[in-house]
Amino acid sequence: MSFTPISLQDGGALTRKIQSWVPADPSILVVSLSEEAAVIRIPEGDHVITASGLMIEGIHADLTYQSMAHLGFKSVSRGLGSLLAMNGQGEWITLNLALPRKISLELLEDFFSGVRAACREFRLSVAGVNLSPTSANLVIGYTAGGRVSPDQLIRKGGCAAGDLIAVTGYPGRSFSGLKVLLREKAIYLSQPEGYSPSFQNESWLIESYLTPRPPVSTTSWMSANQLKPTAMAGLTEGLAGGLYQLISASGLGADLEENLLPSHEQIRDLATRLGDDDLQYVLYGGDDPGLIMTFPPSAADRIESCEDLTVIGTITSSHQHLMLVNPIDGARPVDPIGGWQNE
Repeated sequence: MSFTPISLQDGGALTRKIQSWVPADPSILVVSLSEEAAVIRIPEGDHVITASGLMIEGIHADLTYQSMAHLGFKSVSRGLGSLLAMNGQGEWITLNLALPRKISLELLEDFFSGVRAACREFRLSVAGVNLSPTSANLVIGYTAGGRVSPDQLIRKGGCAAGDLIAVTGYPGRSFSGLKVLLREKAIYLSQPEGYSPSFQNESWLIESYLTPRPPVSTTSWMSANQLKPTAMAGLTEGLAGGLYQLISASGLGADLEENLLPSHEQIRDLATRLGDDDLQYVLYGGDDPGLIMTFPPSAADRIESCEDLTVIGTITSSHQHLMLVNPIDGARPVDPIGGWQNE
């Protein structure tokens, strides 16, 4: 790949390049990249919903195994996932990048190819971009926005004792993908000459970490089938962390049924090969694009008819007590930030 310093680019020319790299839907954006600020159409009666976040090289990103395209895709996906966690509909995103000298114009275009792919898949428009040089590591800031009908807005604190707890997808999948990438990075750093990646049927795991896809089709199905959660949160802090957010906001507790937790063969096999406990991956993996939510017991049949939803437990009246229940060991307290609590 060639290397063209971004510093050699005229500001107006760079803006025009970025405009050619990313989509903009005129039905949503009145004005976007060509002006000082974005102007966005909002349907009458809806609330505006926004979510912001950061990805910092060395903390949330590693260019050893993540391409700039991966980071572009993930920045859009992460922003959209936060909107979905409150039942919002994503429509646009803004991006703020602090770029070290090692990031060339070609790498910047690669980043926006990932942004473009995610925006096309999830039907978002890029409303604004700001670039700044930095003498430190790469920093990606994003703000996703859209709309939500007031009667469809879902908060963390809406669940009640007796509600069913359900989760989308396979918690721990993204963390498993990261474990694979870290394994390969360690091998590469110890033997850089002649290194060849060895992924043992692990692409499904890696994909979830590099290009996470929030459950847009699931939330659309829920809306079409009038299946509205009483509370909802994302799984970026893991299943236990997400559930603890719900019960803390509601002043309630939860019983997780261990035998109901979604378990995938690839996650179990990886944990076994690495000498880990796959249950820890499921409970604490984090960085997953999925959602955890609660429903009234009357919704059980409709939950069961959705392929991507799995009931994993029940909300209890015990104040902020998160318990893992199985037929052999009974109930054990779970530390929401990792590891078992001392009894």
